[in-house]
Amino acid sequence: MIRVRNKKKISRILNSRLEFIHFIHNLISQQERNPSKKIEINTIYSHSGVEKRRLYDLMNVLTACGITTKDVHLYKWNGMANFQNCLARIKCDIEHNYSKKSTEKDSMFLPLRLFSLPKSATLGTLTTTLFSIFMFFMKDTLKVRDVSLIIAGPTTKSTHLIKRLYLVTFMLEKIGILKHEIRGGDYKLMCNMKKAISDGYNLLVQNNDLPPIYIANLLNRIGDYYYENQLLARNELLELTLIEASKPRKFEDPSQSNETHFHIENS
Repeated sequence: MIRVRNKKKISRILNSRLEFIHFIHNLISQQERNPSKKIEINTIYSHSGVEKRRLYDLMNVLTACGITTKDVHLYKWNGMANFQNCLARIKCDIEHNYSKKSTEKDSMFLPLRLFSLPKSATLGTLTTTLFSIFMFFMKDTLKVRDVSLIIAGPTTKSTHLIKRLYLVTFMLEKIGILKHEIRGGDYKLMCNMKKAISDGYNLLVQNNDLPPIYIANLLNRIGDYYYENQLLARNELLELTLIEASKPRKFEDPSQSNETHFHIENS
């Protein structure tokens, strides 16, 4: 009897997940055809039957991608193509913060400071942080467990964080922004990575937002030589960061500090 009930429960969960996936695909298709139509949670809830909690989670993730913008109780559709611009702004923002803090003490832990989040971080903030890690380390493929280590370290809250990261990656995969690779927890970012990174650096140059030590200040635009050198340097930095991330943290939880984290504005 218990086994029958378990089978029914699993079946309900699977059906609910399939319905949610179908809903995501339909929503994107409809909004891409009619982008001027605003999205209202109560309306789509009454038509779709999808739980409001799931709808809000999805809209938080879409907004973090730059695909939607929240306007009071409505959401404006910016389009799937705006994701590329969002990545460039994220790259610009994280490099700006990195350059400002690179002279601080404990700079060895700087990447960990940049990406550490409070336990109460929303799915939208978690999504933006995930993209920031992709952009900062210039990697198009990352493991969920590595991302969790960078954000939280080897703490007891990492299990909860991994679950939330998998929820974010699940939605991003169904939206079409991430691809789940054959290997375990590897996820590939589906975008023009080089263009997003170069555009992000160019935004810094245009804003005169780089310190003199950045060679990019001498360029009108980011060239291949600078890009390739940065790619090598960031790959090495990622290896060092993962080593440091596996150790107990020597700085306080960001929820208890006044440290300012980056914030992305959608346009």
